[in-house]
Amino acid sequence: MDATILIDARYVKTRQSGIGRHVLALLKRLPKLAPDLEWRAWTAAANASALPTDTNLRPVHNRFAPNAVSSLLPHDALFDFTDVSLFHSPHNTLGPRVPVPSVVTIHDLMWLTDPGYCDPRPLVGALRARYFRGGIARAMGTAEHILTVSKASADALVRYDKRLARKVTVTANAVESDFSPAADANASRRIVDDLVGAHVTYYLVVGQNQASKGHALAVRAFAQVPSNHKLVLVQRRQPGKGLARLVHEFGIEGRVRWLSEVSELELRCLLQNAHALLQPSFAEGFGMPALEAMACGCPVIASDIPPLVEVLAGAGLHARVGDMTSLAEAIARMNDHVLRDDLRARSIERAREYSWDDSAEVTVAVYRGVLRI
Repeated sequence: MDATILIDARYVKTRQSGIGRHVLALLKRLPKLAPDLEWRAWTAAANASALPTDTNLRPVHNRFAPNAVSSLLPHDALFDFTDVSLFHSPHNTLGPRVPVPSVVTIHDLMWLTDPGYCDPRPLVGALRARYFRGGIARAMGTAEHILTVSKASADALVRYDKRLARKVTVTANAVESDFSPAADANASRRIVDDLVGAHVTYYLVVGQNQASKGHALAVRAFAQVPSNHKLVLVQRRQPGKGLARLVHEFGIEGRVRWLSEVSELELRCLLQNAHALLQPSFAEGFGMPALEAMACGCPVIASDIPPLVEVLAGAGLHARVGDMTSLAEAIARMNDHVLRDDLRARSIERAREYSWDDSAEVTVAVYRGVLRI
């Protein structure tokens, strides 16, 4: 039978989030893996240029934003599902009344288990938590199959609802091949010098400025370790908000640099040249910054939550989650050059074990299983 797969690609934009990276990586591969299927990508017209240009992938424009109030409306009122055989929602939630079989990627359960990490604002956070709880519960209850990005997340889903064990499959995150040690170390360093200053040694933090990421803990721990090193925070959302005062209290303004708008090339160069990446998250579904850093040969210090323990697999250092002293001790250990060289080598090898090609193949197999083709 002919089948058409519709993938919600509204998270794929010119400036990618973690979910956007995941979806884009799959869209680059799925049409080539299954040329017998028809592929459609639901996108906003303004972001269509960010999609891969594959002859078997057709963008379908729609003005409705993901995770907006409009997503509470029945999906068959938002989109024409005529000729669609299967719908894949890759951003945790599913709207009401999807008229075809569906697959959902649930990256984590933070909105169900720790909503304060996602949005601590009393009123807005409560409203958003209600929206996401409904969308995630609908996904778990009605999707024919659930994908998730790590074994730790799969285990969390099954702990939350044992009935999900029969329909959860891991399609792990990975990194593209350009996340690698610098081919031209001098050129890479010149780009970094323009961003943070010439010959600066720095620890790096990457991710949106959200409570779950532990950026305040990173600042506190960094301030406890006397050195000439700097702390560079690449925060995709609200850079420095809520943290600038903390930096001032510790008197380390001269040692901290905020960055927001960095290109993919600049991010890779920052990772290639960092003394270490800090990812002291309180909750994660995977830990993309850690894997991207490892692929670039950057040592990683991460909290000891299950997803990050899984990703690092002994190739980095762990600090007890939420423990400033433990994190400061790990930061201080990174001055051991022998340790750093060992972690660099092990990180590169570990990162190679993750593959977008493998995840795309599993995704196609899930689609075929749902459609029985």
